[in-house]
Amino acid sequence: MENAKHQSTNRQSTGLIALLGVGFGAVASLCCVVPLILVALGISGTWIGSLSAFAPLKPYALVLGAVALLWALYLVLKSRKPSCDDGTCETHSSPRLLAFIGLGALIWLIAATDALWAPLLA
Repeated sequence: MENAKHQSTNRQSTGLIALLGVGFGAVASLCCVVPLILVALGISGTWIGSLSAFAPLKPYALVLGAVALLWALYLVLKSRKPSCDDGTCETHSSPRLLAFIGLGALIWLIAATDALWAPLLA
């Protein structure tokens, strides 16, 4: 019973760390990627220019996002090791959490490489 409670707490903390990674990836993309997406969707206005104020935060958000995503991935992969404490050996995988970390990595990758592909859209 206590082992299940510990696994639930571990999964929640891993999900929170993954959410931080996704959030930092989103902050890193605010200055450059989000305006491109908004204009591509037909949403425009002078307020889009104010999103460039987030540009100085981009390197910090990328580093913090990478650290959070790698930490969450480490915790997920560490928890996949078989647990044989109570005599039954079973792995505890979390495919939804891995998919969420993958989504965060995709957002992070788009934000990190926007200087390479954004000129191609213009």
